[in-house]
Amino acid sequence: MTIPAPRQRKNREHRERVGLLMVHTGDGKGKSTAAFGMAMRAAGHGMRVVIVQFIKGSRDCGELHALRRFPEITLHRAGEGFTWEVRDDDRQAALARWGMERAAEALAAGVDLLILDEVHIVLDKGFYDTDALLALLAARPDGVHVCCTGRRAPQALVDAADLVTEMRLIKHPWQQKIRAQRGIEF
Repeated sequence: MTIPAPRQRKNREHRERVGLLMVHTGDGKGKSTAAFGMAMRAAGHGMRVVIVQFIKGSRDCGELHALRRFPEITLHRAGEGFTWEVRDDDRQAALARWGMERAAEALAAGVDLLILDEVHIVLDKGFYDTDALLALLAARPDGVHVCCTGRRAPQALVDAADLVTEMRLIKHPWQQKIRAQRGIEF
């Protein structure tokens, strides 16, 4: 079996920044956490980061308190809770549009890294159009990195991405009826 060579970008210097589209998906834990780690890494290099967090907006999460300590990171919360907690689909769709407006503003302002946390849920539930997101991302300036997170990433987004990571659930404390733990899951 022949393994294909990795995709090569022509005439690229090792240190030349190429704006990557990254997708974190799957049913396992850690999609947002990995993206927030990337935000801290980028901030450590002085890069400007914008995070738009969809759906989970009402949660008091430790990582959000930590991220606010980085002046390079701007956070917009475009949600009021998980879809099983907030049943008002019209409100969720309005918040999704508001969040996408913040994303478009960040891209226009020259952000270095844009994280769209839980955006796959927004797309899966029909609160925002996948083609509209793909058009927004395709029009982004050269060199801008984007990371999209959430379960059930649409195939069109996976196809467009440069990097796709799937978190797979093997074992989780909730299976033993252990509640979410502060500092680990929120």
